[in-house]
Amino acid sequence: MELTEGEIQVLASIHLLESDGRVADDTALDQRGEHYWIFKEDWTGVCEALSQKGLVRGSEVGWKLTGAGRPLGAKYRAERSDMYWYYYQRFYTAAAASAAHSELCRRAFGEDLTQEGQTDMASLEIGLEALPLGRDSHVLDLGCGAGAIAEYVSDQTGARVTGLDYTSNAIAAAEARTEGKSDRLSFRMANFNTMEPEPGTYDAILSMDTLYWADDLKRVLGMLTGSLAPGGRMALFMNHHVDAGEPAEQLGADQSSLGRAIRALGLKTKVVDFSANIGAFWERNYAAAVALKGQFEAEGNGFIAESLIREAEEEYLSDIHEGRIARYLFLIDAPG
Repeated sequence: MELTEGEIQVLASIHLLESDGRVADDTALDQRGEHYWIFKEDWTGVCEALSQKGLVRGSEVGWKLTGAGRPLGAKYRAERSDMYWYYYQRFYTAAAASAAHSELCRRAFGEDLTQEGQTDMASLEIGLEALPLGRDSHVLDLGCGAGAIAEYVSDQTGARVTGLDYTSNAIAAAEARTEGKSDRLSFRMANFNTMEPEPGTYDAILSMDTLYWADDLKRVLGMLTGSLAPGGRMALFMNHHVDAGEPAEQLGADQSSLGRAIRALGLKTKVVDFSANIGAFWERNYAAAVALKGQFEAEGNGFIAESLIREAEEEYLSDIHEGRIARYLFLIDAPG
């Protein structure tokens, strides 16, 4: 059955609302639509069109998925329940050709590796130094994007690196750019939420701001741990936020979602606290996005600057100024 992008967004939104025990009325759907930001399609008449296709049915209180609509809603919710799927479908192709983004990376991260995250070069080097890297090592870069960091790691250490990402055009860009290095660089499209362990495969696993998208963090962490070779180690970068009014003790690494998953699995862990760095990084990132916004727009890539500015203003800067965010590097050793 052929569906418009607007119909896909509405199916995903109704499934999410139903899963949360909420009614998919017009108000709730309008609120969900805001999560798609500039990528939201026109939803006018979409519910009625889906009803004609037998995928939803109307009721006195709102819209409900039918038996035929529920599996489609689940599928599209898993893929694109908010702006990020759409953003990343555009980002990697745009960023690779963007002089503005290259300059932003130099200002915010210290070097242009087509970064999209919060790990600057100084932090990355600390993470890499803690991993067993060398010509005989096999490394997994989880959430590799267009593969520039995976390529950097391999170039610097001689390690064989496998990059994994759920965005098809990112993988295509990585493969095209590194074609001459295929003996030590490989990339594949996959979703870590559905992956199974690959026992003994990787000497090192690197993840930078990727695990926020884990449906079940304990399960994903167990899968990654189960993929380490004996003596292997993971380096996982993640932020931890607390709400206003929560005690400062809740910002501890052991109180984070990843810290709790580590504790539940009984894993051996060392934590490096980067909380003092996150404020300076976001000040640089925000300042660069504002300063380069006109250049991004002239390139037709204004959405990149707009997204960074929005993220900084609505999420990070207030949390940083109010002391409600911490950042950690979790170094996790293979069991045994």
